[in-house]
Amino acid sequence: MRCKNCGWDNPSEKLKCEKCNATLSRSIINTNDLLSEKESGTEFDPKKTAVGCPECGYPIRISDQRCPNCDNPLAPDEFKPPRFASGTVIQGVGNPEKPIDGKKLVGFLVTYTQTPSGDFFPVYEGRNYIGRDSSTNICLPKDEQISGKHLSILYRPIDRKFKFKDEQSSNGTFVNEKLIDEGELKNFDTIRIGSTKLLFIEIPQF
Repeated sequence: MRCKNCGWDNPSEKLKCEKCNATLSRSIINTNDLLSEKESGTEFDPKKTAVGCPECGYPIRISDQRCPNCDNPLAPDEFKPPRFASGTVIQGVGNPEKPIDGKKLVGFLVTYTQTPSGDFFPVYEGRNYIGRDSSTNICLPKDEQISGKHLSILYRPIDRKFKFKDEQSSNGTFVNEKLIDEGELKNFDTIRIGSTKLLFIEIPQF
């Protein structure tokens, strides 16, 4: 069953997407379904999917010449992602609606807590906020034990150090399983906030 949210092909027996953990509903969308969604106010918006058929909203791939659901012919422009920043767009990484603003990539956070296949988030120079709030640089909305703005990681090129600080969160920040409010992150340190465990990976600067 193809996920409406990210386009991932899942085994038919799955109830949640293996890639993004979204709830899987029906694999085929028909006109009656779309009408009932409009009436209930929960109409599926194809513009909010990774790539959706402009006719029916069914998730499509670059290799599809026609929509697998409604057989609508697909033009190449259907596959162009929104332009928020120049360069390569990697789906499911960080918050794609926030421009990078020329900041240098200095590290990553990797987690297998939210999806079995894993998620990774870029860490840039300057201050990176982590939390459930959509305004944070690294948003983890699925974990209800994480505060809106839970933790920050600061990297300054002048000293090449990663400094973390708990932003007065409700459940605290654990680094290498020790409850601590602030300090310095080292390569391959583990961070636990709420029920989410993250591995910190530093990119050597050259």
